[in-house]
Amino acid sequence: MSRGVITEVEIIDGTAAPASNRAKLALLAGAVALVLIVVAILTVRLDSEPEAAAAQGDPAPIVQPSYLDGTEGTLADLRGTPVVLNFFADWCPACVAEMPDFERVHAALGDDVIFVGLDRSGTDAGSHELIDSTGITFDVAVDRDGSIFQSFGGFAMPTTVFIAADGSVIDQHSGVIFEQDLTDRINALFFDD
Repeated sequence: MSRGVITEVEIIDGTAAPASNRAKLALLAGAVALVLIVVAILTVRLDSEPEAAAAQGDPAPIVQPSYLDGTEGTLADLRGTPVVLNFFADWCPACVAEMPDFERVHAALGDDVIFVGLDRSGTDAGSHELIDSTGITFDVAVDRDGSIFQSFGGFAMPTTVFIAADGSVIDQHSGVIFEQDLTDRINALFFDD
C-alpha cells in the first residue's frame, strides 16, 4: 500500500493538518459568508417591500406620480385605455437601449395605448437629458425614491407593467423588451380576443 507524502503542514488547534485542509476550510468559510450575505440581502429586500405589491389580476396600485412637465395625476385617471408603464433610469444601459423601441411602438399605436415612463434617475436635469437623447415623446413621471416601483413589485431594471383598460395589472416584465416583442406582447394582451 502506497502512502501520500505531505509536503506542507499547518498547525491548527495544536494539531498538524495537511495544507489541502486549508483550502477546504477557506472554501467552507467563503460558502458560509456567501450564504450570510444572501440571507442579509433577502431580509433587507423583504423588509423594504410594501405589504401588498400588485400582482397579475390585481388593480393597479393607487399612486400619484409627479410628471416632468409639472402636472400630477393617478393611474386611475388613465382608466378606459390600456397602459404600458415602463420603469427606467439613466444609470441602466438596458433601459436606455430599449427606449427608442418604446417610442416607435408608442408612435405606431397612437391613442390606442397610453405609454407612461417612470424615471428612477437621480435628477430632473438627467431625466430631461435622457429623454432628449432617446427621443421619447410619451409622458414621463419620476419615481426617485422607488416607492412606485416597489408598489408594483419591481425587482430589476428595466421593468414594464401592462395595465388593462379596467385598471388591472395583466402582465409585468423585468428586462429589456425591444420593438417586435413589445408590439407582440401588446397585441396579445390588449387586442387579441
